[in-house]
Amino acid sequence: MWIKRALFERLIAAAAEAQGIAATAMTQIKVNETTQDWMRVRIPQLEKERAQLFYQVSGVKIPIMEIERKPEPEVGANHPFNRLPSFEDMGDEEAVRQGIPSISVNSMLPSK
Repeated sequence: MWIKRALFERLIAAAAEAQGIAATAMTQIKVNETTQDWMRVRIPQLEKERAQLFYQVSGVKIPIMEIERKPEPEVGANHPFNRLPSFEDMGDEEAVRQGIPSISVNSMLPSK
């Protein structure tokens, strides 16, 4: 299959532009994560200071907010990706258990 050179060059330019945009987005994601980590540390410090000052002035204790990072999900045996079809041989016992008929190698050979 042949395509015009101008179309090919436009596709190459579009791919390069998309790679540049993806690299910029990845950099921005890292910057955002760094900012969020900084806020996760600094905001509770400020809240504690504010609560302490409020207590010193009025004698009333106020609850302090805590910001925690959401834990990464664990990929276990019940994860949907682990339940995808496998193309490995399951064995005769498993095939019988699942109700799959057994096909012998001799039945697939041409008869003489």
